[in-house]
Amino acid sequence: MKNKISFLLFMFVIHAFAKHANGLYPESKISVLKELGNSSSRETIALNSNGNYNEIPYGVELITSEEDWLLFSPQKACCCYYMFDEKYKNLGLLYNLKAFEKIKNTLVNQSSDERVCIDEQWKNIFNDLKFKRKTVNQLNLNVYPGYYDEVWYKSEEMFSGYWVNEHTLVSFSGDNLGEPMVDDFIDTETSNGVLRNTILALSIRLTESKSNQCNESKWFKDIVNERGSKNTIKFITKSSDWEKYYYETPCCSYINFDPMYEDYGLVYNLKAYELLKDDQALKERGLRIATEKDWMALITCCKNKGTYPSLFNCDETNYAGFNLHPNGYYESYSWTLPTELNIGYWVGEGTEKKAYIFNCNSKEDIQIKEGFSYNSYPGFMIRLIRLD
Repeated sequence: MKNKISFLLFMFVIHAFAKHANGLYPESKISVLKELGNSSSRETIALNSNGNYNEIPYGVELITSEEDWLLFSPQKACCCYYMFDEKYKNLGLLYNLKAFEKIKNTLVNQSSDERVCIDEQWKNIFNDLKFKRKTVNQLNLNVYPGYYDEVWYKSEEMFSGYWVNEHTLVSFSGDNLGEPMVDDFIDTETSNGVLRNTILALSIRLTESKSNQCNESKWFKDIVNERGSKNTIKFITKSSDWEKYYYETPCCSYINFDPMYEDYGLVYNLKAYELLKDDQALKERGLRIATEKDWMALITCCKNKGTYPSLFNCDETNYAGFNLHPNGYYESYSWTLPTELNIGYWVGEGTEKKAYIFNCNSKEDIQIKEGFSYNSYPGFMIRLIRLD
């Protein structure tokens, strides 16, 4: 129950109506992105140039003036450039509601590798921004083409607006550091007596279709700092304590026992790994430890599709992807540091003592570590995966 309440609370977002230049919406309103769509949907953000649709498909008309937009947009599928001016072509196209619906259906009917990002996927984005502390840059949402809502919200002032559904838009502004502003009152009448959603010009966000995935979206892509139910995993700050407690106590530490590596997450001893594999608190959050079966299914699928290299984030610039980036691990009294471009994770099934080590210089070669000697005191990171 607590998890459900927390989820609903974070979806309440203040929409900044006070910014509207024409004063039609003087009061700030609290709005919530409703739980629409299929909750089993698992699409992830497509990693194209900026994630936005940018074509003029058959049946969608390009409009070049505000007068024509207000005349034709309530009647047929339309698109436009920012300020209705082709000189802003580099910012991409904006679409009315009829074009949004048409493009959404067309991508589905054509069995495209991409889909229009709608309710469930936007909730995933909000989750990334709110709870996983992602930024608009990491999610490729740092493109501000502006949008039209009776007046222009200017690209120069870092505004962008996206279709969610016929009732809802979400906008971003550089003024609020990329916090999403959700407006689910767009199907109301304007002062001119037309439905507001019929004259909006918004961007369309894309996702990758589920059929084109290897279930990467099931994987929790951020650092892991789990300490177990009731904080039972002991935090270690020096090598002598790591060796002292290793075989009796679930332990964790920062890389090199140094807080300067805090942003990489925690390294775990074998007992901590085994404890977390059966941790009830993780299960209640819909998560579990990824083991060898999960890793092999992912790697095999990605290699078959030719997308295996995209799992890696070796230069640590693309956190929107699978985010397999250099980390650190401990073995035989020695640390391997992120600067060595290795990536290590516990993967053992059951009571297996096994880890995978990836290398950014030779991505295809996965080193399997098992059969550790008694005094090697191995420590590796873990990845989490969502329960089916």
